[in-house]
Amino acid sequence: MKKTLLSVVFVLSFIMQLQSQTVSYWTEVQTSKVSKLARKNASEKKEGEKYFQLNAAVLQQKLAAVTGKTVKPAAMEITVPNAKGTMESYKVIESSNFDPELQAKFPSIRAYVGQGISDKTATIHFSLSPLGFQSVVFRGENATEFIEGYDKSAAAYVVFDSNKSISGKAGFKCTTPEAKVSSSSKKSTNRTTSSAQSYKTLRLALSCNGEYAQHFGGTVEGALAGMNASITRINGIFEKDFAVHMNLIANNEQLIYLDATTDPYSDAVDGTQNDLWNKEVQNTLSSTIGNAAYDIGHLYCKTGGGGNAGCIGCICVDDDVTNLTDINKGGGYTSPESDTAAPEGDVFDFDFAAHEFGHQLGANHTFSYNFEESVAQIEPGSGCTTMGYAGVTDWDVQPHNMRNFAYVSIKQVQENLATKTCPISMSTTNVAPVVNAGGDYAIPKGTAFILTGTGTDADASDVLTYSWEQNDVSTDDTKQANSMTYDTKVEGPTFRIQEPSLSPVRYMPKLTSVLAGKLGRMINDAKDVEFESVSNVARDLNFTFTARDNHPGEGQTKTAAMKVSVVTSAGPFVVTSQNVDGQTFSGGSSQTISWDVNNTASLDGSSMVSIMMSIDGGTTFTTTLASSVANSGTAVVTLPNVNATNCRIMVKPTANIYYAVNAKSFEITNTLSTVANALDQFALYPNTNHGTFTVNFGSKNSDDTLITVSDVLGKQVYSQRFKNNTASFSERIELSTVQNGFYFVTVQNGKNKEVRKILVN
Repeated sequence: MKKTLLSVVFVLSFIMQLQSQTVSYWTEVQTSKVSKLARKNASEKKEGEKYFQLNAAVLQQKLAAVTGKTVKPAAMEITVPNAKGTMESYKVIESSNFDPELQAKFPSIRAYVGQGISDKTATIHFSLSPLGFQSVVFRGENATEFIEGYDKSAAAYVVFDSNKSISGKAGFKCTTPEAKVSSSSKKSTNRTTSSAQSYKTLRLALSCNGEYAQHFGGTVEGALAGMNASITRINGIFEKDFAVHMNLIANNEQLIYLDATTDPYSDAVDGTQNDLWNKEVQNTLSSTIGNAAYDIGHLYCKTGGGGNAGCIGCICVDDDVTNLTDINKGGGYTSPESDTAAPEGDVFDFDFAAHEFGHQLGANHTFSYNFEESVAQIEPGSGCTTMGYAGVTDWDVQPHNMRNFAYVSIKQVQENLATKTCPISMSTTNVAPVVNAGGDYAIPKGTAFILTGTGTDADASDVLTYSWEQNDVSTDDTKQANSMTYDTKVEGPTFRIQEPSLSPVRYMPKLTSVLAGKLGRMINDAKDVEFESVSNVARDLNFTFTARDNHPGEGQTKTAAMKVSVVTSAGPFVVTSQNVDGQTFSGGSSQTISWDVNNTASLDGSSMVSIMMSIDGGTTFTTTLASSVANSGTAVVTLPNVNATNCRIMVKPTANIYYAVNAKSFEITNTLSTVANALDQFALYPNTNHGTFTVNFGSKNSDDTLITVSDVLGKQVYSQRFKNNTASFSERIELSTVQNGFYFVTVQNGKNKEVRKILVN
């Protein structure tokens, strides 16, 4: 009887364990139900939003295994909805933003970091508190994703990505004074840099005014929860690009003010327009906690429409407590863009706060629409990286900043931190990537080109992403309208920065633009084309190639540099054939490809060219029609025997990076047999097979028989020559390694040939 009871208890315990493991803590909610709730930040509505409810208690129970441990535990697997509305799994650990003493005082406010299981490029940073759940997911090649509470009670959550923003951040203004640099240091920012294989922690003193605290419930715990949610996201981007983490100091609760009438801060008008908040927060930190308590100080406010770091790169610089007007390490502030916006959410966290913290770490503005005499002004228009000014000018590249820093910003922060002694620096076993940007090239004017780098990482679990960035500093002559991209621009950037990619290859301009015949804006045109332009003037284009290893919590980067020199005595390099709409060619036919050489053959690596073909409209160029033919302006090629309705031609030097494509798509129709020289009594069967078929024909000569099989892209997958000793040829052909699909079988016996299409399934 005792054994029976024990068995029952064991079974019940096992069932309960299974149930606890399978309880879903996320439930999708229909739009009609969510629309009845009062959205807490209506100005940030996004397209394509997904809505979910969260059972926070169940999630907290799962996270208990990795929360508050003195010894680092094994990662816990959790699921989180993505922007497509499907659940995605991550392995997570705790990553507190609080000093241990502060964390012990507020155990219900937590932060975590994790790596995707199915998508190894995905890194999640999320916070959990009585206010609810908030997250950011950085992905290798896709848009950054966010989860935020829909309403103040967190009855529902909204999931969206950074591509779904409806409008810009109009109203926000950063008034941080720019540091000047000498003209001798402003030619370009290219050089090879690497993370120092270290992880730096900064002590953050984060204050708030009464209005901010009231927004989060009017309690110290609520204000700290709001701060924690914001810093979780900001630490995510700092860890990825800088290997830097900020922790709120042990007595940070002393800097939280609950009453707007008694806090030490001016109203929003005086605080921002007269820059009083910089001085007030600096003096508040000095009088309340003292210089020794923190490395970097900042103020969060409810309204104001502005931000100001106080100074650039001044972390660790102690305040002169006898001077009430100076601004040092504790003088930064951030406020939302308008009175109706909330001091929370992706725009506040990344477009505003991360930008101001970036200044304090040492980064200047990267935009070029306004000249600030800074070595960092390498982005067209208002820029699009974190230190840009996206969405608020007449020269916007995009409505919001990307969730990463430009190479020049990483370089500035790394160099500034190298001079500081205040961060706690720890060695990490995470090794920085190894990269190669390739050599320098001279290319013809008015011609597109391709940048190709290489990258490796000793850490097998790290997934590298790459960013090619132009690093030519703007001048006073290339501001405002002249800050955009155009072909006669002699200084500054002519190519925008794109999101990091899993591919180390970047087409300049984008391949889709080149296929459409858009190589960039000529100066008299009405608008830019994707904010990228080839150059028609002699100049050097300086590029950096940065690899991020995206290691959760302590990312490492490595950068290499190269140069492209535009030569005006050569080019443009242009394909002139196959440029008429509606052209159709027979498969296997000979066609002439022609192009304008325009003195390009004299450029290094340009005496010979390769000719490639695409059958998917230019998405890929996988078929080589000719390799290493003279750069003479014409070549005769044989088209593959395929059916393809959307073909394009590319001509590219064999040892240089520039290229050209033909202007129009054309069609190829395959020829299934050559009747004039047909083989006698030819048979191929079965036509639909599993990779095995028989070829029969009556032979009238003693020539060898060549049988080849090619896929629809023209790639040969089988080739075999057979001796012909009888009047009847019969062979069983086995394709042992091919994938399912259509193939073309060519049988050649002397001058006689047959081509048949087969289906392997």
